[in-house]
Amino acid sequence: MFTVPPKPGVTPYGDPDGELWSSYPTLRPVCEVLDHVQTRLYENAVIPVALAHSAASLPLGVGQSVLRALVQQSLGLPTRSQIRQTGPFVGSR
Repeated sequence: MFTVPPKPGVTPYGDPDGELWSSYPTLRPVCEVLDHVQTRLYENAVIPVALAHSAASLPLGVGQSVLRALVQQSLGLPTRSQIRQTGPFVGSR
């Protein structure tokens, strides 16, 4: 999703000119740029989104291990202790 502003003096809503293609002179170049930077990793995705996701995401096992180590360290638990979840949102295993 992206927003393309209309040309100066045109209000996108409540203005009859806001519905004219000519009121959005940058729409075509913006769409062409987005089409150009499209990535093949994910359908309808763009490179910055794919790169951010790959840089920020961790595999499930690694993420779980890192979170477990952080919790054990912050709670002062031994690193070999098992953390058991209690409460209303206990997952099934």
